[in-house]
This record gives sequence, structure tokens and C-alpha cells, in this order.
Amino acid sequence: MDIHELLDHMEAAVNNRDMVGASSILSAIETEFGEAAYGADHRYAILKAEYCYQNDLISDAVDTIKKGLNSFPKNYELYFIRAQYAARESDTESALASYYASLFWGLNSNDRDYLAEKMITYKKGSAVNQHRMNLALARLIQERMELEQYEEGLDFLKWLFFVLPSDSRLEYVSEETMLQFIMLEGTITEKAIFDEYTFRDINSCKWYHNSYEAFRNGYLEIKHAIRRIWFCLPPSEQLYLSDVVEKYSVSSALLAVIAKYSIPEENWVEAFERIDTFLQNNKTHLGNEFSRFAGAIGNMTQTGQIITKRDTPVKNVLTFERIYLNEGSICQDTNPCVQDPHTIAIVFCTNDELMERECLLYLSHLIVPDGMTLKVYAVWNAKGICQGYNRAMAQINAKYKIYIHHDCFLICPDALIQLMDLFQRKEGWKMLGVAGATAMTDNYCWGENNITNVRYNLYQDSCMATILSKTIRYDNKVDEAAAIDGVMLATCEDVKWREDVFDEWHFYDISQCYEFRKRGYRIGVINDDTPWMLHETTTKNDPSGRYDHYGKIFKEMYLDRAMAKPPID
Repeated sequence: MDIHELLDHMEAAVNNRDMVGASSILSAIETEFGEAAYGADHRYAILKAEYCYQNDLISDAVDTIKKGLNSFPKNYELYFIRAQYAARESDTESALASYYASLFWGLNSNDRDYLAEKMITYKKGSAVNQHRMNLALARLIQERMELEQYEEGLDFLKWLFFVLPSDSRLEYVSEETMLQFIMLEGTITEKAIFDEYTFRDINSCKWYHNSYEAFRNGYLEIKHAIRRIWFCLPPSEQLYLSDVVEKYSVSSALLAVIAKYSIPEENWVEAFERIDTFLQNNKTHLGNEFSRFAGAIGNMTQTGQIITKRDTPVKNVLTFERIYLNEGSICQDTNPCVQDPHTIAIVFCTNDELMERECLLYLSHLIVPDGMTLKVYAVWNAKGICQGYNRAMAQINAKYKIYIHHDCFLICPDALIQLMDLFQRKEGWKMLGVAGATAMTDNYCWGENNITNVRYNLYQDSCMATILSKTIRYDNKVDEAAAIDGVMLATCEDVKWREDVFDEWHFYDISQCYEFRKRGYRIGVINDDTPWMLHETTTKNDPSGRYDHYGKIFKEMYLDRAMAKPPID
């Protein structure tokens, strides 16, 4: 009797809950076919898993499902059984991840509606932690990568990222899954272009051990190097690309894929030409390949938006200092330093040397106004942004302070000149930013606003794309702001940050806007048609829902009590 006939009998036994008969048939199959049974018929893993499920053989069931998926990675029934097991073990996020996979692979089956209903019902009845949800999805994708099932893994991520409703996308789009997406796309591009033997040597997934954690630093360094060329930094800074492609043995295919997500689509043509010219001139091992692979990842014949090239000045003379905070660090109530009107201080909090280095690089190429001095401070070990900024403010003697994120790169060379001009005008601005809103919403999310009230002039590295965020109105050079985002807050007065309330990483910025307004200070958002910075927007999910926690505190303190309340949209 062949395995298919045996499985017919086993299916009947399992359906009739004849565990004795099912056990006997299972034993016969294992004796006759061994591990080969998994690849012979997908029903073997399904029936064996159901048998284990009914007999409480949890570890055997988990192992069976994994082996079944190794042979049949698109089998939705196996994912569905895995979801049921995870739910039974109260592993909510792993269960939901498997339900998603089951639905995706079962989209063309007669069970589609049933699978969707089960997934939705389970999701509604469960408390899902977004951070753990992301990790569960990343584990699922890594399984496919380890089995070299690259197309299967990428197809599933494309569905999650671009097909499912965007209002719930944060559940599955994060730094981890985005890195996996790029690794997979790079590897698939390599596989499509290179011959079999070359592909074995350059397979990007294998090079990084199928680990997004191993890929992260290499990806960031490559992305930063690409942008140095895009933003026309001096040739000495552009040589960084040569260093990183050699350091990480980057293939031309992977380099092209990373470049695609590092540069806005409207700038692809010119930016890719610059990268190709650099590679040719510097004789890297990619010099003769990049343009061919660039064409493979997008329509490189489209008309590109020309990037206005401004002469980048030589490095300015600045002083740089790290401020290390200790456990018992205490902030004084007032700034003990005399404010020097000839000094500009730029402050950011960080615990990441790679981000610190890149942020500092762009600051070192800003034009410093005549007669002024530029000082940069990186605050390490802060428990929250308010704490870090208060400690820095207490020991900096600069009248003008610019607070930025460590993942924000000031690409506008004359930004300091423009800021000083605005601060010194008769309008009396005391705080300025590059992103914000002219009216507040009735909740605590200023970004959920009427589009005519929102002001942006920066690039944002967001979900699988770098985009230029621009305002739709340019009525004034600066508009009165209700809220300014913390990507950049420039001030010419010192007001203590509310670390007594906002002691972590949320609502430090908007609360500071309200504190300034309480004192009668005027705040504005710069409304320029030229982007001032690039922000590498984080896609890490909030593990404990702290954003909403502090949002509710902010709303109670400032909106509900009408404390220096700005216009409500």
C-alpha cells in the first residue's frame, strides 16, 4: 500500500477520533517511509499534527508542523494548525502571525472566508502586543530564509506591507521586518541576475546568516554612504561608500536595492547616475555592474527630478563634547551659565555611535554665521529626552540652542544663518522647528490634522521608502505654530523641560511648546520649499504602549485644562 492510501485511512481514523487506529497507521508510515513521508504528501504533516493535537503531544506537534512547512512552505492548513497550537499555549502573537500566514497562503482556496473569519475573531478577542507581534512575524520569515525560500518570504511580506489595510500596518511593519524585506529583495535580485556559482558566494541572506540583527549595521552604513553622494558631500566624505562595500562585500544588486529605499523615487535617475559615476571613478569591484542592477530594481528611464546642487563648504570649526549622565544625575532649576549671544549649541541624545557619527558629519558642514561659534553636545545614558536636554541646558552657555534627534541629518548648509536671521527679526520668535501644525487637534496627535494646517520641510525615511514631506501652503516664511515636532527645536530662551512628567521619550516636544506659550513666548514652524533635513523615522514598535500613556497625560495637562491653549482645528 502506498503512502497516499495509508493517509486516506489515517484521515478517516483521525476524523472518527479513532486514536488507536490512527496510531497504528502512523507507525506503519514512519516505519516504511521515515522522514521522506513529509515530502511525499502534504497530508502527512497535517494528519500527524492533528493526531498529536488530540493526544496532547505538544512538542511532537510543533516539530511535525515545522517539518511539514519545510517541504510545503505554501500550505495554509499547516499554518492554521500552528496558529491553533500557539493559541492553546497562550502565545497570542505567534498565533496571530500564523493566522496571517494561513490566510495569505489560502487566499485562492475555498477556505479563504473561513480563514479570514477565524483570524479576525481571534484578533478581536486577544490583547496583542505590537512589539511581540513584530518579533513573531520576524521569526516566521527567518524560517523561510533559513530554508532558502526567499520568494515565499518576500511575497508574504509584500502582502503584509502593501495589501492589508494601512490602519493596522504598525502591527507587522517594523525595523525587523523591513530589514528582512530588503535582505530578501537583494538576495532574489542576485539570484535572478548572477549564475548559480556566483550566487552561492554572494547570497546576501547567507552572508548575514539570515539575521536582520547582523544585517542592521551594514545596512545603515551602506545607506549613509549612499546619501553622502546623493547630498553632494565633499569627495573625501563620499569615499565612505568604497569602504563599506568592501567591508561588507556588498553585491551590486544589494547596493541598488538599498539605494532604492534610501532615495525618493523622483530623485532616482540623478542620484543613481552619481552613485554609478562614483563607483566607476573609484574602481570598486562594483564599478562595472551597478548601473545594470540599478535598472533591474526600477524604471531608471523615467524623468528624474533634478536635485539642486549647492556648493558644500569645507568643514567648519566646531567643538564637540559628550555629556555622560549618571544614575543620580540631578538637574538644577535654573541655567547657571551666562548666555553667550555669539554661541550656537546643537544638542542630541544618543547611545548609538553610528548615528552620532553621521549626525555630527552633517553638522560639521553647516555654514557658521560670521562672528559666531558652533558647539555640539551628544548626551549619553539619558533615561528620557527631557532629562537629557535639561542636563545639557544646565551646563551650556549658548544663547541659541538647537535640539535635534540623533537620526536627523541637517542637509541645508545655511540652516544656521537662516535661524539666526529669524530669531533676530522683530517678530520675536523664541522657538522654531521644521515640522509641526498651525492648529491643534482635539486629541493629542497633532499629525492627525487637516492637511492645510500641517507644515513639513524635510525628507523622511519611513516605511520602505524615503519621501519628501512638503507643506501645501507657503503663505509665510514662518507660520505661528500650535505644535512643533522634536526632530528639531531651535530656541533662544531657556525653559526647563518637564522631565517631572514626561520622563521617557514621548511628548517632550509638544509639552515644551505649551510651556513656552505659557510664558508668552512666540513659537513658529519654518515654511520653506527647500528641505532642511532628513529624518530616519523609526519603525520600532512601542513595546508597552507608552506613547498613548503620555499622550493622555499631555491631553489632561494642556488641552483639557486649556493651559496656553492654541487654536483647535
